[in-house]
Amino acid sequence: MAVEAKVEAKVETPVIPTPEVKTPSAPVTSEAKVDSKEVVEKEAASLLDEANAEEKAAQDAETKRLLEAKDEDLSAEDKTKKAGLIKAQEDAKKNVVPEKYEFVAPEGMTIDPEYAEKASVIMKKHSISQAAATELGEMAAAQIAKINAGKEAADKANFDNFVEGLRKETIKELGANYKQELAFAAKTRDRLASPGLIEKLNKSGLANDIDVIRHFISIGKSISEGKLVEGKPAGAGETNPLDTLYPKTKQT
Repeated sequence: MAVEAKVEAKVETPVIPTPEVKTPSAPVTSEAKVDSKEVVEKEAASLLDEANAEEKAAQDAETKRLLEAKDEDLSAEDKTKKAGLIKAQEDAKKNVVPEKYEFVAPEGMTIDPEYAEKASVIMKKHSISQAAATELGEMAAAQIAKINAGKEAADKANFDNFVEGLRKETIKELGANYKQELAFAAKTRDRLASPGLIEKLNKSGLANDIDVIRHFISIGKSISEGKLVEGKPAGAGETNPLDTLYPKTKQT
């Protein structure tokens, strides 16, 4: 007789493991790394800036104290520092590029507005300060004055040579009696020429010209027939025409 084995199936309830939930961490990107680095640098820079600001505030306070203090209240060292501060401020002002340049012409000179405008454009382009522009203008004016002085000297030398050439030519043309001829011409000139004409002849050098002198000699000789008659008051030495027509009867 077979024995039936009764096997009871044992059903086991499977244990479902509780999943471990992990909060995902955001991946660290290169950008995040840069930001973190900047924060660190910024914090470090802030400390440096703070120290720098404190130092600057102290320097500003000291500068203000020195500039506002009276010289008699300062020590010798402080006076030296104050002088240096004042000079530094003046130098800083000189090196500022102005909005509009100011050109001052030396005495006796004028500045062409068109030239000044073109010069201003060039100076501003190259960041030239007003002080430098003034120095350049003074140098240019000095150079122009030097050129003009040289030209005037050359003109005067040429004029002197011109007059000297006229003198030599006149003396040569008049011959051995040139002094008497010149004296005669001078009397004619003084009698007939006005002071203004005489001045113009002298300034132009034509008073030494042989043609001018011969002209005066010719006029003098034509008037005096070889002898210049000195000027006399009107009527002096002349016979009254009425006396000729109606001779006076001598009283007895």
